[in-house]
Amino acid sequence: RSYQYVTIMNGFDYGLYYSGSSEGSIRNCNFIDDNIAVKLLDQSDVTIKNTNFINNEQYGVAIISEIPTCNISYCNGWNNGEETYMENCPGWGNIWTPLEPSPGTGNIFQNPDYIDLDQLDFNYFIDSPCIDSGDPDLTDPDGSRSEIGANYYFSAIAGDCNHDDQVNIVDIVGVIN
Repeated sequence: RSYQYVTIMNGFDYGLYYSGSSEGSIRNCNFIDDNIAVKLLDQSDVTIKNTNFINNEQYGVAIISEIPTCNISYCNGWNNGEETYMENCPGWGNIWTPLEPSPGTGNIFQNPDYIDLDQLDFNYFIDSPCIDSGDPDLTDPDGSRSEIGANYYFSAIAGDCNHDDQVNIVDIVGVIN
């Protein structure tokens, strides 16, 4: 199962759960205030890209056993209770070890700078580290590099009709014509 541009909040046990021989992808999503945002078991194979894991009680991603495959790139983990990415192998008891996404995959661990998380406004302030930090091979509707998270940051200036990053007479002439 695949998910794109969704926010999953307040999951009692987890936000999403993959088990059995499941496959899926999670792209440009937000997981906020879940216990465990994404839980993987069995032979699950999941790709996670451009996704925020914010304020989850325990973990952003929890892999249980050595069998699941999880590729995590261009994601942001911030303020998760114990760790953002963890693995627990059966036979080890309740021993969890940090799971390190591959180096160079664009993962960050910074406050996403949402406008107002308490009011469910997941848009970003202009200095958010998530803006234009997603996979460089993916673009937003405004043509810029993709964001990390479920919302994209529209960088156009109000009144800039010809998209030259200036508001001037040329914009008025373009509207009149």
